[in-house]
Amino acid sequence: MALVGGGAHLDFRDRRGHTPVHAAVRGGNVFALKTLLDLGASPDCYDSKDLTPLYHCCLVDDNVECLNVLIHAGCKNTCVDSQGWTVLHQVCRYGRLEQLKLLLQTCSDDQQLINKQNATGNTALHVCSLYNQ
Repeated sequence: MALVGGGAHLDFRDRRGHTPVHAAVRGGNVFALKTLLDLGASPDCYDSKDLTPLYHCCLVDDNVECLNVLIHAGCKNTCVDSQGWTVLHQVCRYGRLEQLKLLLQTCSDDQQLINKQNATGNTALHVCSLYNQ
């Protein structure tokens, strides 16, 4: 808070394009994430690979708290990586059931997202089968 009060830019990017929100999510730091969002940081900034903090949350940790904070901040769940993988593909790949339940609650009306195919034609359900989840 002191840094932001002193003029630090909330959405400044490092050389990988990560913002402080990306860093908080990747580190599983719920307190920092909440603070940054309360101060006005964007939950939907894209990094240099066009990935959002929500996508990173599903990649690096099964921390449902960070995911819940991002969802309640109004982040979009439509991020797709260069291979066509969505957040649903990723949580299915890693068997993160609690994250999957939370994501399904927020996108249950979006059949397009639920049935989205990645570059090899696999949906999230295919990924579950392929990774024995």
